[in-house]
Amino acid sequence: MKFSDIRRNRKHSLSRVLIISLSIVIQSVLYCATDCRADDLSLSDLFDSVSFDVGGGVIYQPHINIPDEGILILRPEYLSERRRLESYLQDQWYLDGDRLTDNPLLHAASYLEFAGNIRRGTELTISTSMTVEHRGFSGGTYNENMIIVYPKYMIDYHTVSDDNPFKIWDAGGQFRMSAGTFQKLRYYEGLLLYNIDFQAVYMFVQLGRFRLSHLHIGDLKYGIGLDIDDLLDYMISVESLNLGKGIMADIRFGLTDFADYTHNTGSNNGGKPVDVLNVSAGVQLTEGIRYYGQVAYRYYNGDYETKLKLAALIGGTFEGQAGRFNYSGRFEFRHYGGIFNYQLKEERSTHYRETNRYDIFNYAGDQLYPLELFDRSFSQWAVFAEYHKRFVDGVTAYAELKYYFGKSQYFYTELDINSIIAEDEDTFTYPFYKAGFGFEAGENNYIIVGMTNKTMNLDKHFPTYYCTKTQLIHFELRRMIDWTN
Repeated sequence: MKFSDIRRNRKHSLSRVLIISLSIVIQSVLYCATDCRADDLSLSDLFDSVSFDVGGGVIYQPHINIPDEGILILRPEYLSERRRLESYLQDQWYLDGDRLTDNPLLHAASYLEFAGNIRRGTELTISTSMTVEHRGFSGGTYNENMIIVYPKYMIDYHTVSDDNPFKIWDAGGQFRMSAGTFQKLRYYEGLLLYNIDFQAVYMFVQLGRFRLSHLHIGDLKYGIGLDIDDLLDYMISVESLNLGKGIMADIRFGLTDFADYTHNTGSNNGGKPVDVLNVSAGVQLTEGIRYYGQVAYRYYNGDYETKLKLAALIGGTFEGQAGRFNYSGRFEFRHYGGIFNYQLKEERSTHYRETNRYDIFNYAGDQLYPLELFDRSFSQWAVFAEYHKRFVDGVTAYAELKYYFGKSQYFYTELDINSIIAEDEDTFTYPFYKAGFGFEAGENNYIIVGMTNKTMNLDKHFPTYYCTKTQLIHFELRRMIDWTN
């Protein structure tokens, strides 16, 4: 069922979601508050532990000192048409020119997330989450166009054996299977799948350091606008290989299939059983420093040079503390050949607004852009698939820095610099930043007040951000939780 259909049938469909989610929450609370030693069957007979948590907050970018021409945005000339394949939306959503369109953060968007977890031993975990969003104080308290409810779930089974059934090496075996909503999963080293959400089934069998994995993702064509239906990946890897002196390595090799690929039902891969060949490696030098790389080759019909069908990534991460400073960051260089992303862009299947209304208070379409995605960094595969049939390179420098001048008070800076170098186009850099003052009120609770040039972009076919020329005041009051723990 499409999200728009759910909205039209809110009285029925969302009620069912609400009832199911609340039943889990109620059971969790009852378990935690009740002695379960009765002889009759209870939750304690089925599960060893049940936990419950609540998160939420407010994110606000107020309209203060806005120039007469409105809030203007930075964008590359190549993307001057924001819905290139749907020109009618240029007028419907006022996408001509450099004006920022409406989004929830400009009206003080708020949310509550209810999470419940049940566990059976160390093997089985079932995690659920229900998020309720009110997408702004404007537009009326009970405006149905501003109220959003959506669920997430994860079922995870992981068993580890101390015994080696094959009597080879001094190591046991593992089996893991997970199904549900995956968030920010970084697969291989992140050349293709990274910084996105999807529904999938993931499983692996491991003996010692050797692992066989399978990932099946549903419909990337919807939600992030990559013109791929299901994506299936088969990987063999060596995980956490000790190279000595505390250095650990991960080496991975795999095959990726774009199942039921939209164009000519998969015939564009030259009759091969898969679409992409992947090789990656990562090295953990110290607890806070890791370097990684990945190379991919895409099978594609036609007499194209090999370099057109290659993609590559090199990068590194760091984190640590120095006195009153906490810091972390990432740098990456990625390259996609001119054919690698060809025909992988599909903007007509994904809309974060209704297509028959103007942009004002129009914050959900056939797909939803959750508020929590605003916390992500900019780079993702769909950013580069925009430039299909062109060579495109990307350089990313991301850093977070906190300086504590008191027990709970700190100054913070977040930089997310992304340069896009596309064939026959001028190099364009997105200089995203957030900076200001923060206060921690206990674990996972904080208030920040500062400035930023980053805000939600509901006009593209994947969840991304606008970089504004006008500097915006930014306020957050949050309690952060991890719904899978």
